[in-house]
Amino acid sequence: SQAEARQRAGRAGRVRAGHAFKLYTRQRYTQSMLPARVPEMLRGPLQELCLQLRLAPLLESYELRAAFARALDPPKAATVEAAIIALQRSNALDADEALTPLGRHLAALPVEICIGRLMLYGALFSCADPILLIAAALSDRSPFLQPLARRDEAKAAQVCFNRDESDHLAAVDAYQKWMHVKRTEGNGGAKRFCDRHFLAERALVGMGEAADQFWGNLADLGLLPELRRLGEADKQAARRSANRHADSPLLLKAVLAAGLFPNVLLVSPGRARPSLSQQKQSVSIHPSSFNHMASSFTTSYLVFHEKVKTSKIVVHDVTAVTALDLLLLGGEIKVLHAQHRVVIDNWIDLTISPRVAVLFKALRHQMMSLMRRRIADAGGARDGGHAPQAAVLEAVVEMVKRGTVAAEINPEAIKERAIAAREREQQAKPSGRGGGNTKPELGKGKGGGRGGRR
Repeated sequence: SQAEARQRAGRAGRVRAGHAFKLYTRQRYTQSMLPARVPEMLRGPLQELCLQLRLAPLLESYELRAAFARALDPPKAATVEAAIIALQRSNALDADEALTPLGRHLAALPVEICIGRLMLYGALFSCADPILLIAAALSDRSPFLQPLARRDEAKAAQVCFNRDESDHLAAVDAYQKWMHVKRTEGNGGAKRFCDRHFLAERALVGMGEAADQFWGNLADLGLLPELRRLGEADKQAARRSANRHADSPLLLKAVLAAGLFPNVLLVSPGRARPSLSQQKQSVSIHPSSFNHMASSFTTSYLVFHEKVKTSKIVVHDVTAVTALDLLLLGGEIKVLHAQHRVVIDNWIDLTISPRVAVLFKALRHQMMSLMRRRIADAGGARDGGHAPQAAVLEAVVEMVKRGTVAAEINPEAIKERAIAAREREQQAKPSGRGGGNTKPELGKGKGGGRGGRR
């Protein structure tokens, strides 16, 4: 902007008279540059600002729409409405636009909303360390370097970190291997490791420091133990307790689904590579991703951190997740009993037995109720008083960790059972006009009718 150009030119004369040389023409300055920069409130998402406004004592009595309307440059009403709806879908705001316990914790964390939610779920599911490392990697630049002149060489050297169809777990694997080399071979060995695998050592150091800071943030909220006050033996025991499920890639991916929702892509068969879409929008994976050239995925859904529009719409930082992850930890589910379908977030369509769907919905309700109570009672006894619901949460964790057929909805088997049940019902009924001549077709919903096929 013109205002920024004048401010930068003024730096030349702070101590004594100087000269400012500008690498653009006067015509560009007068005709192309804006008089002042567009306010940040009009440029970015408003979710974090909504939470901060709810914490402001002078604005507590205002509706969020009215509070934004009092700004010098108020954002569009549609943008404010979208931010409020997104926070309500995330359970950060209730129906009256008041902060929930989850929203209060998210407002206290120095990260964007989806990363804060990811951190909270990592603490609640006892896989804190890897999830906090992922949060740190998403908050800063990637540790993976890809020099333009040596891109193919870099990708070949980094393929050893490609884990479980997940860019997020690849960053964790790179950090853990770098730390192992640093402990066993010292700083010199760690630097050679980074050079050999095209890793940014400063980014890895930053990941560790940020993860430690995030641990402290969650400890201040009462969701993780305060390690600074413990002796060495107690510190190790507390860290092991907070990471007792950290060795399960399946659970880590489920936590990523919970934190990054609704950033979900549907995977459909394509000619050379799978076709990716979000609702009706076609999407591509950024070339920097380990999944960019994947010929297939073992699941029908991916979650991502960021979507950017350039010449086409691309997503960064992608992880494959299962239908079970979305059923248990995604958005609100709608059970369509007659059609043997479940719809998540109004577009993710799964074929599933109505009885199983109702059980999943009840299980999800119990689990979410426990997590809300844990967040609201942070700092107190973690499971005391909620033992039955805590047992439900542990059962869910074990089901996801096992990775059995229960961890992926099988629409074909459900379809066959449903058709057989309908045929038995038709045979049991007295024959009437046109009765028993037709069979229902199942699994032909919009979007994700093959939601769980491996």
